[in-house]
Amino acid sequence: MFINELSKSLEEDKKLPDNSLILLDITDTYITPEVRDLAKEQVELGKDKKFKVAILGASFIKRVITAALNKNLYFAKNKTDALDWLVKQKK
Repeated sequence: MFINELSKSLEEDKKLPDNSLILLDITDTYITPEVRDLAKEQVELGKDKKFKVAILGASFIKRVITAALNKNLYFAKNKTDALDWLVKQKK
């Protein structure tokens, strides 16, 4: 279930160093109140740690909601596009 994976991801993200690069695939996921709350917490952590995040599979509404919370996000067209963007962030 996505909520369980998101919870695990949040705990793992807390251990990552600042300026980490993250590839997040949210294809075929649904936003529930629980997912939204966890996602907000994860976005705040990402802002504090200055994570750069490439996101795959975001619908228009997911993009609008997420982009409003954090500007260090990139909505990729595919995995290659996401990885290319992340590599550029390290330069």
